[in-house]
Order: sequence, then C-alpha cells, then structure tokens
Amino acid sequence: MACIANDPSGRKRILFYNADGKRQAVHLARCSKRDAERVLMRVEALLVCRRLGNSPDGDLLNWVLGDGIELKEQLEKVGLVD
Repeated sequence: MACIANDPSGRKRILFYNADGKRQAVHLARCSKRDAERVLMRVEALLVCRRLGNSPDGDLLNWVLGDGIELKEQLEKVGLVD
C-alpha cells in the first residue's frame, strides 16, 4: 500500500495512492529506516481507516495529535486526517 523513498538530500518520504488513485507523499525529516518504517505502518493504518470510513483508534489518534504539528499538517494536506 505504501512505501518508503529516499530523497537525494537524505530525507525520507512515505509514498502512497489515495482513494482517488492519486499518488501522495508525506515528507519526513532525516531519520533512520526503522523510524520511517514506524511512520509507514501508521500511515497505512490511516489509509485503511480512510478507505473503510472508520475513525482511527485511540492509539493512532494520539499519535497523530501528539507527534508534531508539521507531520499533522502533512497528513491533513494529503487527506489522511481531518
């Protein structure tokens, strides 16, 4: 569903297709592959919630709200959270 891409600058991106089939990206700061994989798992969970019309569970919602304004704004921009 989603994958991790490396930018030439050393940053990472989470790439995925939204429900309309449009390719979207969430840009991450420089981080380890392991940290990017953790974000990837949560982005995939948000994709599943969005496609099924469900709201995110408590842990996923707390992650979105508590992990930083920049990431939350990117998730809103690509339509994964309201």
